[in-house]
Amino acid sequence: LINNGVPLVDRSKLWVTQVQHGIDMWDGRQDFTYGFDYFATRPETEGNINGQYENRDHMDEWGVYLQSKTALTDKIDFVLAARVDDHSILPDRVFSPRAALVMQPQEDHTLRLMYNQAYSSPSSLNYFLDISNGFAPGLEALGFGLRAYGTGANGWSVINEDGSLTGMRSPFNADRSAVLPIAATTAFWPALVGVMQAQIAAGALPASLGALMPTLAGLTPTPADIGSMLVNPLSGQMAPASAASTMVRPIDPIQESNTETFEIGWTGILADRMKITAGLYYAKKNNFVSPLLLQTPVVTMNGNDIASFITVPVVTALTQALMAAGLDAATAAAQAQAQAATIIPQVAGGMAQVPVGVVSSSEFSPGADLIASYRTVGDLTMFGSDVAMQWFLNDRWTMGGTFSWVSDERFPVLGTDPISLNAPKRKGTMSMAYRDVVSGFNASARWRFNSSFNGNSAGYVGEVPASSVVDLGFGYRLPSTDATLQLSVQNIFDSENFAFVGVPSIGRYAMVKVKYDLF
Repeated sequence: LINNGVPLVDRSKLWVTQVQHGIDMWDGRQDFTYGFDYFATRPETEGNINGQYENRDHMDEWGVYLQSKTALTDKIDFVLAARVDDHSILPDRVFSPRAALVMQPQEDHTLRLMYNQAYSSPSSLNYFLDISNGFAPGLEALGFGLRAYGTGANGWSVINEDGSLTGMRSPFNADRSAVLPIAATTAFWPALVGVMQAQIAAGALPASLGALMPTLAGLTPTPADIGSMLVNPLSGQMAPASAASTMVRPIDPIQESNTETFEIGWTGILADRMKITAGLYYAKKNNFVSPLLLQTPVVTMNGNDIASFITVPVVTALTQALMAAGLDAATAAAQAQAQAATIIPQVAGGMAQVPVGVVSSSEFSPGADLIASYRTVGDLTMFGSDVAMQWFLNDRWTMGGTFSWVSDERFPVLGTDPISLNAPKRKGTMSMAYRDVVSGFNASARWRFNSSFNGNSAGYVGEVPASSVVDLGFGYRLPSTDATLQLSVQNIFDSENFAFVGVPSIGRYAMVKVKYDLF
């Protein structure tokens, strides 16, 4: 949730019941583990987080599972498991199987082959989020907001049965909650001229255009003169309002996401001092749930229509100004036409870039808000690897390292912009640690690296730069006590370290704590 200065109330409750039991058979060669889970989610946000969903946002989930572990030989174990889950909102129960073969050819080496199908249920926020995220990035000056809105149990749409859009809301309208026809963009022509005047005053547009503003302010276009366009302010995609289906699609309720994984891994100890764990995996995500993506485009006036509509008034005004400067009518008309060939594209293009509304409906909380929501976008496939190493140099010094790699961090999806994994493609660590049990002193140093990646969540879209930071840690066990004094400093060199798009860099961070062992 974005910190926008508005107080939040969250007294939500999660009730959990879990029961598990296991039995051994055949002298320990066969194990069975089985159990039951129940989760009851009861949000209580007084409308601050769940908004209009507040009184219809309860969720219940339960699941049962059984796992079997069989020792086929002294060096080979076979694991088979299954789980069935049910969700109060999802239409069907979900079956999740798992199988693994674990082989230990030598005492210090283990090889595993695994197949796993994991079920991930939609969260309460996926369904019932309804919260303002403040002003829309890049559109703050115009008064557009950004709102995160869940899919609800039944989904929602801003498309009528006949294919037309439900309407738009405008920050230029006296009643920002009113839902207006998409074609009503021309009603805000005076506001659009005012925006142009402000841009000229700020130096964003040539000062020479200022002389034409009174002429433009005196015009009264109608929907028949200037049509409406739909624009995605993040991607730049645009289409006429009559072709809304190319820009806007109904939002279906979020479905369960299943991840099917095939993995091969090895764990070994070399020379009694180095432990290495390595794994390769292939994963297919079914019904992948997107991050918050913009679903409602802004509405602008058609630039070509603007150019056609203002041509005669602009040429007339230029001609009159040139004649007032002493030119004859023919010469003034010719020069006015030449000047208009440059000026009109500037004016029409500038006006067409200013949104006057955003697609909306009476279902949403009142306001000219761009709506970001979740969407089930289909199947994604990826593969990757993980490696971890621990090297015990002696009884005091330890060296370590990890590295993870995934094949893709952006996925093309039919019918929408590419989906971002919102995580780096490569990341790793290297560390050195010292621990002296006798003196009670310990110290550590760690280097962390993340590659750059594309982020996309709500209105925050862009590249998160690569980061490289160093952490230090020190500890001392106080003599004759069970207390340890610890100091940790993250990002010791205060390097730039951005976790995501639109958030500040996380600089140097130090923490002192005292740990006391009771038992």
